[in-house]
Amino acid sequence: RVMAEFERLTDLPEEEERALRDQYRAEMTELADRFCEERGYILMNADQTIEDFVNMRMRFGKFYCPCQPANNDDTICVCEPVLNGLVDFEGTCFCNFFTLPEGKTAIKDEVALDL
Repeated sequence: RVMAEFERLTDLPEEEERALRDQYRAEMTELADRFCEERGYILMNADQTIEDFVNMRMRFGKFYCPCQPANNDDTICVCEPVLNGLVDFEGTCFCNFFTLPEGKTAIKDEVALDL
């Protein structure tokens, strides 16, 4: 028997859990890529962070932000703060997944330069 390459999070047979993980990984990748294209952001640590999102979905049923409590729907990716401009203001989201591309200055840094 081959050992799983991932932490088992369900009681499903290994092949079913693997297939579900692959499905969730594809969903999260599509969501993130589409959002980055719409907003002009880039992804940092994408592979690891997407795996963290997959684990959250496996455990809690939704793509909760891996660095926030998994009991608040406001932390489902793409979360409300990010939708409302957090990345533009700070330069990154809470988990450093969505970031501004090189050469684009965060609003907070532009404001600081004006002081």
